Amino acid sequence: MMILIQILLLTWFLTHFEPIINGIAVLTIKAAKNKPLIILLGALVCWECLSFWTTFIVTQDIFQAVSVAFVANFIGLIEDKLDA
Repeated sequence: MMILIQILLLTWFLTHFEPIINGIAVLTIKAAKNKPLIILLGALVCWECLSFWTTFIVTQDIFQAVSVAFVANFIGLIEDKLDA
């Protein structure tokens, strides 16, 4: 359980930290003709996607990966409601 919380916190930090996001944007511009790389970089800025794949790689359990992505989506919805 603790590893899932750590993954959520790590992926939230990676997708909300401006220098990382700016670096990914620069890489996306430079790799404009490489479609698979653009798709991969797009997944790195999506909190739910990054949470899912990180959990799936670490735990190799599809149900935990889906659960963490669902929690990330739920927290994202709460963030959106608070920002509005």
